[in-house]
Amino acid sequence: MKPTLARPKQNLGNSSTSLSSKIWLNGKGCPPRTVPIRRITKEDLIRQRNMPPPEDVTFDAQLVATNNKSEPKGIYRSSRGYKVAIAQAGNNPQAKFAGAGMTASIWNPHVEGLQHSACQLKIQKGPDIIQVGWRVDPTLYGDTQTRLFVHFQAGNEHCFNTLCPGYVQVNPAIPVDMTFKDVSSRGDTMSINRDRASGNWWLYMEEDHSPVGYWSQRIFTGLASFAMNVQWGGVVYSPPSVPEPPMGSSYLPVGDTNLDAYCRELTVLNDKGETIDVDNVIIHVDNPRLWTYRMPSLESFEHYLLYGDLLRKRETKLSKLEDLEIEKKFKLLNKPTIKTIKTIHGDTYDCVDFYKQPAFDHPLLKNHNFHPLMKPTLVRAKKSSENSSTSLSLKIWLKGKGCPPGTVSIRRITKEDLIRQKYAATSRAGNNPKAKFAGAGMAASIWNPHVEGQQHSGYRLKVQNGSDIVQVGWRVDPTLYGDTQTRLFIHFQAGNKHCFNILCPGFVLVNTKIPVDKTFKGVSHRGDKASWEDTMSIDRDQVNGNWWLYLDENHTPIGFWPQRIFTSLASFATNVDWVGVVYSPPSVPEPLMGSGYFPVRNTGYDACCRALTFLNDRGENDNHTC
Repeated sequence: MKPTLARPKQNLGNSSTSLSSKIWLNGKGCPPRTVPIRRITKEDLIRQRNMPPPEDVTFDAQLVATNNKSEPKGIYRSSRGYKVAIAQAGNNPQAKFAGAGMTASIWNPHVEGLQHSACQLKIQKGPDIIQVGWRVDPTLYGDTQTRLFVHFQAGNEHCFNTLCPGYVQVNPAIPVDMTFKDVSSRGDTMSINRDRASGNWWLYMEEDHSPVGYWSQRIFTGLASFAMNVQWGGVVYSPPSVPEPPMGSSYLPVGDTNLDAYCRELTVLNDKGETIDVDNVIIHVDNPRLWTYRMPSLESFEHYLLYGDLLRKRETKLSKLEDLEIEKKFKLLNKPTIKTIKTIHGDTYDCVDFYKQPAFDHPLLKNHNFHPLMKPTLVRAKKSSENSSTSLSLKIWLKGKGCPPGTVSIRRITKEDLIRQKYAATSRAGNNPKAKFAGAGMAASIWNPHVEGQQHSGYRLKVQNGSDIVQVGWRVDPTLYGDTQTRLFIHFQAGNKHCFNILCPGFVLVNTKIPVDKTFKGVSHRGDKASWEDTMSIDRDQVNGNWWLYLDENHTPIGFWPQRIFTSLASFATNVDWVGVVYSPPSVPEPLMGSGYFPVRNTGYDACCRALTFLNDRGENDNHTC
């Protein structure tokens, strides 16, 4: 089947070569009389249940047509979660459009979780809509590649690609959800035209306007005749309370098609099937900096919509007061450096004089008698660790050595780290006021669950009394660390104040070789004969009441939280827990925990915390297992 209206080839001297004919591994598409349909799994359908409703661009007033020009009265407002930068021709009940086209540059903006970012051509009449464009959408596709998409809405029913009945595929070589071979390229040509004989709406791709398929006239009400609205441009979506992803090239447009995302050669067909000039457009943007519209001449149809938005992992707009607070903290944390060293993972650490580390900025630690050779007066007995992996901590440095004596290793902090960490989340647990614990420990298997955006996933040992808490564990947390590696973390809360690692005064670091935010050298994988694990414990010194952190199977002392910074933990703990924990912002599905699978009672497959121990108020050890 072919359309009875063949779109004339446009002047595309600067266009890129055909993209879609190069996507197949064997150089060919499907054989004649067949069409390519992407294989759908049950997981795809489950994931797609989280798709947001299509953007419903609304207006506070109808457009008024005068002298062939439409002018808006009132203001534009985008749907909840959507941001747009679009050019619109029409939405006028008197308009009669039989089609539209564009050449869109192809980009791959960064998206996470339920976000998506796209460029689209939309044809509409009333509740009936047809769209084509490119889209980065992990919810729809299960990946973050840039893919072609089509979408239709007929009344209350809407559908992407071929996920429900409606769109008829005819082209054996160009699937409607293909991955674009090249991104940041000059673009691909797309158009949707109404067949004058049958009223079907045909999709064309490529510079030679290859027909790909069509939406039958009979499934529509409004689009059973002509369209009254055409839009071109960029659109992004993010769930409530989650900053929107970047649009287009991920940069604001500068007026240069070599740098900007664009839709060019914007064309429309009138009710006679004639290509007419887009002599009047209305721009709708959520930010006036997101677009530039250019109309060089009426004969060339070379209209450009340049659009884009800044790449940002989250909203970082600070008030003047917040900026001053961040700057003050930045200066406070960056101490004079004696030596700089790097880990095998590329992290930069500064070797800082023991007495100049951030802990001693705490007002309760001004007159202290701590020194670099301090050791706990209570030394934990070495556990039986025949199943444990070898120590991970001593193998992390690029040159095999940590900081020199008299110094401690502190990860270099940037101002961007501090801004990002404003969004770090914490949680609390209850306790038993009658219990008296002097410490606890565990050997935890190390994993690297997938997280995105502001999510985190980890495992921790928590020791608590009232509002005072000390914790240690592993954590995958791009908000805290700026990456998705599995890292050690410590955390304390003293009353209303809380802090990760050494980002504020409190924890006194004494070990010169093991940083408290190290990257774990190895992580476990399902089916491995042995899991990667590390031993961690927190114990109260019975002589001075300081809470000491120990790591690895040798129970190497790392540092301590001084007794004097606490109120409730100035004595014993009343609660101990060992727990896997995940976090996701509101309206965003939670990430994976541990191994990413339900436990099957096999330590080669499950995330595990074994050798659970706690100390009573006499310092005596009690043991538990997984």
